[in-house]
Amino acid sequence: MKIKTDFVTNSSSASFILSIRKEQLSNLKDTISDLDASPEAGNEGARIYNVFENIKELTTYVNDGPLDWVSKPMGPQFKNMSSHSYNMCKEGLAGKNIVVSLEVDNNVVDSFQDVWHEYVITLNY
Repeated sequence: MKIKTDFVTNSSSASFILSIRKEQLSNLKDTISDLDASPEAGNEGARIYNVFENIKELTTYVNDGPLDWVSKPMGPQFKNMSSHSYNMCKEGLAGKNIVVSLEVDNNVVDSFQDVWHEYVITLNY
């Protein structure tokens, strides 16, 4: 499932959020490393920004810190991620999956998607 959630001007990369099994993370890191080393990815490269293994890690990131007893009933403040992306990530954490946010240079996006397209839960251009 691919969902375009935002448009960023003057960007030469695409940002993705993937839902994968934890044992796939090593393969994803290898793919990102290979893409980053590619001369075609010379503008922005490729990099993994965040790996969330559970809702608590995700919520702490979105809130820019842990929810304390006062803010917990109100929920996250969405400082580092939109509410839509947060909800998609929560769904992506179902079962034994982890969620990974990353960025890939536009020149190698097709190569990335050829391998990982089925795991993309959100896509930001």
